[in-house]
Amino acid sequence: MPRLGYERSDFVMGMSLAEIVLLLVFAMLAVKAARPESIDPVADCQVALDECEEQLEEVRMEVQDLRTKNEGLEQKIEWILKMCGIDVPSDATPEEIRGAAEAKKRGFKKCYSVQNELVRVRVHLGSEQLTIVELDDELAAHLRAERQEWTVGSVLEDERQIDQFLQTLRGYYEPRECRYDYRGEYATAEDYLRIREYYERFLYPAGIRKIQ
Repeated sequence: MPRLGYERSDFVMGMSLAEIVLLLVFAMLAVKAARPESIDPVADCQVALDECEEQLEEVRMEVQDLRTKNEGLEQKIEWILKMCGIDVPSDATPEEIRGAAEAKKRGFKKCYSVQNELVRVRVHLGSEQLTIVELDDELAAHLRAERQEWTVGSVLEDERQIDQFLQTLRGYYEPRECRYDYRGEYATAEDYLRIREYYERFLYPAGIRKIQ
């Protein structure tokens, strides 16, 4: 009996050692699998550089394509401007081109880029009234030099005063080649014709409407 007990103990111990060996083998295999292959830093850098070169070449091609499209658009714009008789320098900005196109459409450019609507004209049954609604510093100085002390809100109802104001305005236009705008109101067909035939010698219409 003692002998049998001893053999059973050896068997149990033997199995435990086998399990330990197997565990060690599995652990070594796992470590080997988890560890990356040998790394060549120079080769990896070369691969990264090659990828960057490919991307850079794509960007160069895109830039060249955009340059070609831009040149084509510039030529098209230049052709349109010439066809429309709009004279702008070759290095004109988009804002300058729009301003020149608007001036061509108007006949003359605006005198004041911020608020070009200068007066409100009202002709009612033959009675005329001109109200100054905007006055920039340059025009105000010109009026003072001509002994006209008008300000924003001034109302001119005398035909002589209105004509004097408009004639002074014409003198202001000459060296500047510009025109202010007006907004008109009329009651009858005769009033309408008076506004269009007289006031539009000096001003461009920003809007005109019929009143009672």
